[in-house]
Amino acid sequence: CVATVQEADALIPDKYKDNVVITGIGIINTLGVLRKLNTKDDYVVNVGFAGAHNVPVGEIRPIINNKMYQESNIDGIGGQALTTYMTDKRWGFCYTASDFLYNTNKKEEEFLVDMELAAYTSLMCPVFAIKVVSDNLDEDSYNKALESNYKNVIQDELEKIEESVRLWVK
Repeated sequence: CVATVQEADALIPDKYKDNVVITGIGIINTLGVLRKLNTKDDYVVNVGFAGAHNVPVGEIRPIINNKMYQESNIDGIGGQALTTYMTDKRWGFCYTASDFLYNTNKKEEEFLVDMELAAYTSLMCPVFAIKVVSDNLDEDSYNKALESNYKNVIQDELEKIEESVRLWVK
């Protein structure tokens, strides 16, 4: 699953294009699409861009946990674990906000934020997430990222997920 066609063009390798679900931007759109998916006996991978604070643009982060984010509650709300790659030690954390962030009062040295990931925690199946840092709270950088090609790096991450799933199924 990916939020937009433009993100799919920048992130999804050709061999996976037939299995892509475009959810739209934001939690409400994503929940509307996810509730129609038949995920019984399956797993879902969310691939997408994430804004960040003090994380280099272009960095790839497999996500292990997610919290809702509102600037008025800078510690985040709730918290939901996601499925991890069995052998991956680069697990990260991502907030989900309702809007694009342009600045923050958070004291954390670094963090990621997207606008859809929290919706995936409603699924009753394993959910993996791969986030590419598109910007550091700057919409112009996000728009530039949409013109980039991260397909080879995402392909490597998707193959790690496939291997993890094969090991679990055995």
